[in-house]
Amino acid sequence: MRVAVLTNEYEPDIVGGLGTVATRLAEAMAARGHDVVVVTKGHAKQIEDSERSGVRVIRFPRESDYHSKRSQVFYAEPILQYLESHVDKLDVLHIHSLQADHLLTAMRKAYDARTVYTCHSLIASEGLQSSASRQMERRQYEIMRAVDLIVAPSHWEKRMIGETYAKVTSPVRVIPNGVVQGSQGSRHREPKILYAGRIIRSKGIEELVRALPLVRRKKPHIELDLQGAGSLRFTREMQALSAKLHVERAVHLLGKCDYHSLQRRMARYSAVVVPSRTESFGLVALEAMAAGTPLISTRAGGLRDFVDPKVASIIANRTPQAIAKAILESLNDTEMTERRRRRAYERARDYTWSRISARYIDALEELTRL
Repeated sequence: MRVAVLTNEYEPDIVGGLGTVATRLAEAMAARGHDVVVVTKGHAKQIEDSERSGVRVIRFPRESDYHSKRSQVFYAEPILQYLESHVDKLDVLHIHSLQADHLLTAMRKAYDARTVYTCHSLIASEGLQSSASRQMERRQYEIMRAVDLIVAPSHWEKRMIGETYAKVTSPVRVIPNGVVQGSQGSRHREPKILYAGRIIRSKGIEELVRALPLVRRKKPHIELDLQGAGSLRFTREMQALSAKLHVERAVHLLGKCDYHSLQRRMARYSAVVVPSRTESFGLVALEAMAAGTPLISTRAGGLRDFVDPKVASIIANRTPQAIAKAILESLNDTEMTERRRRRAYERARDYTWSRISARYIDALEELTRL
C-alpha cells in the first residue's frame, strides 16, 4: 500500500502532538513494509526530497510559491505539479493538518485515492471566537465532509464530532495515539514537577501556577517546569502571576524543546502533571506513563480512555486546591505512587506505535478494498 501523509508538522519541525503522531505513525507504517510519502513544509529555499527512517519526506519551502504561513495553506497547483512528476501512484491520502485541505482535494482527483483525516482536536469545542479560528473551523468541517474516513483518537472526540456535526456522514473510527516505550524511569528524581504542552489557558496552566504555593507549604523545595510554546501575552501573564504569588523562582517557563530531549528528561521528574480542562486525547499523559514517570492528571475528554486512579493521582476538579491535593498525594504516598507508576508503565505497552500502526493499516486496507 502506498500512503501519502499531508501534514504541516513533521520532525524536526514539531509544535505539539499532531507532529509527533504524524512522524511516529509514518515511521511505524514504513517499518511494516508500506510505502509512505510525507508532504510537509521545509525551511530550505528549495524542495527537499529525501528519506528519513524508511519514509520518503518531501519538504516544500515555507513562505514560497508552495506554502503560505499567513493564509495557513499549502498551494495545491505547484505542489501537485511536482508530485505528479515524482510520485507515480498513491492508494491513500492521509491528512493531519488543515493547512493541506486544498492540496488534499487536488491530489484526490489526480491520484483517485482514498482519503483519511485524523482529527487531532475539534476546533469547534475549543470555544475560540477569533475570525481566524472560525475560518479554520469551517475548513475542518469541509474536510470531514469530504474524506472517506475520519479517525478520532478517543471515544470522547468521536462523540463530540457526532454531536457538533450531525451532517457529517463520513464514518468515524476510534484509533488512539501511540507512544514510544521508555525505561522504567529514574531512581533519582528531581524535586520538580513537569507540565509539557501548549502554554494556553485551556490547559489549566493558571490553576497549576496558583496550586504551587499550596504545594510548597508542605513541600517547600518543589519547583514547576512549564515546557512548551505559548503567546507572549499569556506567558507574561503567568510570569506576573508567579511573582504575585511569590513563587517566581520556583516556576520555570522553559519554552519549546524537541521531542527526544523532552522524553529523556521526563523520566527524572517527580511527576508529570496534566491539569487540562479538555483534551482530545492527552498524549503527554501517555508519554509520562511510557517513560515510567508518576502521573497527576484530570480525566477530561479523551484522557478518560486510559487515565484512572489505578495509574495516576487524579485531579478531581480544576481548582488550584484540587490540583495541589493531587500533587501532594502523589509526593507523600510513595507506595501508592510506585504502584500506580508500574501499572501505568504496563498499560502504556498497549499503545506502542507498532500496535497502533497495525490498527491504522487495517482501516486503510479496508478503505482500499471498497
